Amino acid sequence: MASNTDITTQQQSSPFLGINSKDQVSDSSLLGPHNTAKVVAKSSNVQSYINSIKIFLGNVYLTIPSVFSSTGWLGGICLYTLVAILNTYTMTQILSVAAAYSRKPDPDTLEQREVKSYTDLSERIHGKRGKYLVIMFMFIVQFSCCVGYLYFVALIFDDIVCDQTNGRVCGYKTEYKQLMLVVTIPLSLVKSYTYLSYVSMCGIACALSGAIMMVGYCSDKLIKGDYVHEELKFFDPLQFFGYIGIAMFSFEGNGIVINLQAEAQNKKRYPSHLRFAVLTIIIWYMILSTVCYATYRGTAGSVDYITQLLPIGPLTIAINLLFCVNAITSYPVQILCAFEIVEELTFFNNPSDSKVLKNVKLYTERVLFILVVTMAAIVIPKFVDFLNISGSLGSAALGFILPPLYHMKSVGGIKNMPKHIAAFNVFLIFFGVFGAIYSLYNSISKLVNGK
Repeated sequence: MASNTDITTQQQSSPFLGINSKDQVSDSSLLGPHNTAKVVAKSSNVQSYINSIKIFLGNVYLTIPSVFSSTGWLGGICLYTLVAILNTYTMTQILSVAAAYSRKPDPDTLEQREVKSYTDLSERIHGKRGKYLVIMFMFIVQFSCCVGYLYFVALIFDDIVCDQTNGRVCGYKTEYKQLMLVVTIPLSLVKSYTYLSYVSMCGIACALSGAIMMVGYCSDKLIKGDYVHEELKFFDPLQFFGYIGIAMFSFEGNGIVINLQAEAQNKKRYPSHLRFAVLTIIIWYMILSTVCYATYRGTAGSVDYITQLLPIGPLTIAINLLFCVNAITSYPVQILCAFEIVEELTFFNNPSDSKVLKNVKLYTERVLFILVVTMAAIVIPKFVDFLNISGSLGSAALGFILPPLYHMKSVGGIKNMPKHIAAFNVFLIFFGVFGAIYSLYNSISKLVNGK
């Protein structure tokens, strides 16, 4: 029987992360002697990479120019790059811990069982209480993501329709959020990240096309001198710390990486696909945000999304609609994680239920969940500060606090770790706690003061 000592031996072979390539789980090592494999669709290397991009590529990146207007352009670049590097480390760390516990016998069955999700891992480490804690954080993050997608699409549609009708049809954001149910419900009935990768490809193509067009549009304004003529903000250290929460939330998919690795055909290579995906994302974010901030400067801070500053015209309508398609296709990728958590309940896995009854239960639960998200999107006030609050609570815990804690647990405690690794893990925990508390204070203060 495996023990913490076994896991410690495996993980300490690396001088930095404590990851041994043997820890990356292969399909053949996931089953105990009495288990049989459940045939499920597996993601190819390309599909794994695409899904890894999509879990981060929602619509939060369109709020980054607004952050730049507060932190300064260099402050913003440093902030998001730092968070990306640290988050990549902790995501790789949590994958290694999941792999190690997949090789350890399940306490309930005494057989090897693959860890397939963050909640599954937390239950293996801390029992039911740990699982419920992670479920709370997961729901905060996924709920916030999905609310954001509806908020964004409704906002864009209202602006376009209002302009094209010469102001006769305006102020229908609530109705557009309700209308989105026609799209979100069918997309959210897909049961696998592997199948959702095809939806993700469509979303990424639209987001990339929209970003290229947006960069071209803003670059043209810069060349012609048709930009906001005010001084570019360079670096504001106080605002830098105040926006750590929303920077954390920009990497909103950190709670789903274990799920994606579980569905990957080549589990050993998935961490590499994940790192490449984050590199792709951060380069994308910084190019788009820097050009947009240089064009609109301080006025970028007056709106939730930089696209709200675009005048309505054929080109800008196309840009906005492409970003809307990306947001819509991000919705099922994020909400599937929440569905999987709920659908682990015994109510949805009663062996006496017929296939029809199981599907009725499952689809009813998903529709009800989507209705709740839609209702929440209708009542959310200022969205950027809402993101900062949710990022402070959920993303800080999932991305920066729990991974090093779980890593310490997996090696038998901090005393069994090399000093430099132990020190870095402690730094990550303090970074997450400090960023969460300061960002929470900063956002609540703005909401209370009506800023």
